[in-house]
Amino acid sequence: MPRNRKHAKRRNPQVRDCVHALWATADALFANDVARDRAYVRRRYQVKAAVRAVAIALAGRNAGIELPTGTGKTLVACLVAAFWKQLRPASRVLLIVPSRTLVVQHFTVALWIAQALTVDRLTEDQSGDPGALRRTLLRSDLLVSTPGILAGALARGVADHDVVASLDLVIVDEFDQFVVIDETDRDSVARYAEHWQRLLTQLPSDTRFLVKSATLGLAPRQPRSPVRAKAHQRADLIGKLLDPIGIGIPEQSYAAVVPFKPIQMSRVHDTNVAVLLKAVDVSKGKAHLRLDEAIGPVDYRDVERRSPQLCAGAVNRSVQLRSRSGAMRSVLISAPVRQAFCGITKLMMMPQHILEDLTKGFGADFGDCKIKTRRNEEVYLEDVPILRDDREDDHFHYLRGKKTDALLAIVAARGKAKERGVVFVRTITLLEGLKPILATARLPLFELTGEKTDQERKSAIDGFRKSANGLLLMTRTTGGRGLDLPFAHYAVFYSPKSDAVTMWQEMSRIRSTVSNPKDIHVLCYGDKEVSMLQELVSTLLAQNRRVSYDVLDVL
Repeated sequence: MPRNRKHAKRRNPQVRDCVHALWATADALFANDVARDRAYVRRRYQVKAAVRAVAIALAGRNAGIELPTGTGKTLVACLVAAFWKQLRPASRVLLIVPSRTLVVQHFTVALWIAQALTVDRLTEDQSGDPGALRRTLLRSDLLVSTPGILAGALARGVADHDVVASLDLVIVDEFDQFVVIDETDRDSVARYAEHWQRLLTQLPSDTRFLVKSATLGLAPRQPRSPVRAKAHQRADLIGKLLDPIGIGIPEQSYAAVVPFKPIQMSRVHDTNVAVLLKAVDVSKGKAHLRLDEAIGPVDYRDVERRSPQLCAGAVNRSVQLRSRSGAMRSVLISAPVRQAFCGITKLMMMPQHILEDLTKGFGADFGDCKIKTRRNEEVYLEDVPILRDDREDDHFHYLRGKKTDALLAIVAARGKAKERGVVFVRTITLLEGLKPILATARLPLFELTGEKTDQERKSAIDGFRKSANGLLLMTRTTGGRGLDLPFAHYAVFYSPKSDAVTMWQEMSRIRSTVSNPKDIHVLCYGDKEVSMLQELVSTLLAQNRRVSYDVLDVL
């Protein structure tokens, strides 16, 4: 803290007493059984950031906090709300998040850390009941919601003018989610997302904002690079429209709790999966050759890029396709041509399902065939696998593969060591297929999917937390950003993801830190998934993420 600010505090007893009162409030907020049960403790940098945010808002300015995932931004938000209400009792604080799942999580955290406040949430379940919306707005000291739901409620006039006027502090979590960049424009432009723009029009003009995220881009600028181009655009827009004062937090303050990922890659070898993946490639080459025969030579990469779009469109329309030489030419999409594009689209989708062991009904016949390669060459292949689809429908069904055996070995060993684990899968179909097999490990099983109600989710998480060596099976999109599972000892991913940011957020759920590292097991089939994970690790290291990487071959 600058010396003149210290002197100002000494000279102004009112300011000094106010700061002392806020610190005492923070101590009281963390002195409860829930905080102790979840191993949450008061961290000095969190309280200092909250005090600073309140001081900035009192001065009529907006603020921004940029902290790594897992360092306590949600706790900072709750502290700010409690502090603000202590100083301005007539105010109502909004906590805005991007998704329904984050509404539930932030609401749960706020209930115990802001126990002196009336905490409530506004969800889509209430959106059709104006009376319920009004009652929620009237009784809340701290209201958690998404921008779309809240903007819709305010636009319908469910709250009186004095209630709307009391919404004078808005805390926004994962604010980078509300800044989008138009990638289709040659000169891409950053803009606010539609729901956030709608909410801004409904709030009082003197409302103050505290925006926070792991990637706001408000930190000191680094030289421009492809990796940071989006962050620069995001920061420029936020700076222009909100002009926030950045709350700087020295890295050494949270160094011990910075996320750290000890990634353990299990490279799994499965002959059946390898044959099916090869068969998909061969069948795709045959499909491209048939398309060539129907409409003439086309560019393979252009076809793959546009197949889903061309498959979804109507027939008897003309489109521009790139020819083998690179020139554009007009092609009539007749019913057979559209069907060919749909067949290519289906083949493009298959590998990701095969790598998830959704292979029931698939086989391969070996034979000779002529195909078109990625280099637009026609070649004749001998004795190669050609995909055989014996499914009764177009759905993918689970068939146990070697990944399942590797998963079972990991959870059995960790369960024997009395450790709780989370298994991340992409689909409910896979989750349902794994349940009876994992049950043979005799571990308490819990599941979390998007089809569960909020109460069912809460029950599953509570049961998992209280178990000695439980196993939580969850679909990877269920939690959204921010799902907090610090009571897990390890995590297993059935497959890696190609997007480094998304994978990092998902790995962060178990709160593996520098001071408390937790293993992240990732199962990989073949060269494709191995390369995907290796590229992901390289990207994370280039972003200065803390990652270690080990490889285990599973035969």
